[in-house]
Amino acid sequence: MSKEGDNTIKCQCHDESGEIVPCYDNVSCNCYWINQKMRSFQEKRNNCSYTEFSSFKPILFTGTHSHFYRHVGFACSELCGCKGNCTNNALLLPNKRLFPIEVFRNNEILGFGVRTLSMIPAGTPVMEFTGEIVGDQLTPGAHWDNGDYAYQISYRDDEQLRNLIKKLNFKPEYEKLIVKLSQKKYYIDPKVQGNVGRMACHSCASNLEWVRVFQKSLSPAHVHLVMVSMVNITAGTPLTIDYGATYTKQRFDSNCMCGSFACLNGPDAATYSKAMTLKLSMCHKTLYDAQIKEWRQVIKPAPVESNNEANNENNLPEIVEITEKS
Repeated sequence: MSKEGDNTIKCQCHDESGEIVPCYDNVSCNCYWINQKMRSFQEKRNNCSYTEFSSFKPILFTGTHSHFYRHVGFACSELCGCKGNCTNNALLLPNKRLFPIEVFRNNEILGFGVRTLSMIPAGTPVMEFTGEIVGDQLTPGAHWDNGDYAYQISYRDDEQLRNLIKKLNFKPEYEKLIVKLSQKKYYIDPKVQGNVGRMACHSCASNLEWVRVFQKSLSPAHVHLVMVSMVNITAGTPLTIDYGATYTKQRFDSNCMCGSFACLNGPDAATYSKAMTLKLSMCHKTLYDAQIKEWRQVIKPAPVESNNEANNENNLPEIVEITEKS
């Protein structure tokens, strides 16, 4: 049903030259129009710009809470005239896999984790969290074994999304269907099919945050869960995500081993237990500045030889002829 007529959201922006198409900020682009409408979900603050979901601009959050609900984007896809090779595709960079990721394990108690091998700037869509979409009939309460790995992508109280659905030109039957589906619990389950995103460990002061990016339509089946860097992340740093207050309270209340400065089981737990995202981000910035300072002290550039020295025959190594006798 989602593939019928106006039920599929796509644009006809295209360029015969094969170059990147400027769909973003193009008022005639259907996908950008939806993307722009989703800005109304955000909590606009004084002197702050809206969070933008484009191909090349950083995704910087405007508020300090409810990122999952407030910061939502819509991207062009391969069904569009631009084929998704445009400026209105926040999934373009994650799909390129630009950042090398390493799977590691510190000890037998903690599970596997992932860390970056390169610098990741703040606001970067690092990778997508992929897996199978499963419905509310398979919730953890129904003896579902994969609950520790899955992430919920639809909620009953997501009224802003449902209001937007009702304003679009979907066919009545399809509109009724996706409004109903959006009120049910759906999860992305990576245990059978997924990627390394499932190995991002919990941290009470995580450096990644979830955002939703829709493509083609607005049902739970069209959600892409993207992990965005909240702060500048240096090479060798584990990539972490906050598993949520309910989950951490049930599982990690007295035995969290994330080791962050805000760890529930750490010496400063009382100080950071009610800290907002802004305060945690400022602490992350302080740590990042210290890491960069240490890096500059340890890593020194190799001396560069002058052209005269490089061309000086006296500096060349001795060439030894290898023969059968030698």
